[in-house]
Amino acid sequence: MAGVLAVKDEIIGDKLFFTINATGCGLPPNECFLLMRGIKTLAIRMEKQQSNAQAVAEFLETHGFR
Repeated sequence: MAGVLAVKDEIIGDKLFFTINATGCGLPPNECFLLMRGIKTLAIRMEKQQSNAQAVAEFLETHGFR
């Protein structure tokens, strides 16, 4: 999982950075690359999934399912 931590206070930011860095829970470079690559195509994949789901729903409705 990936996320963003945003803080105003630089001291809190440094403490969070230390904790993330020390525990090793930050994403390695290759996983960051894969995440960024996946985000670029997310909208297209969501649109395709929605149109496929609509087609399945319409097919089932024509065969008596509601």
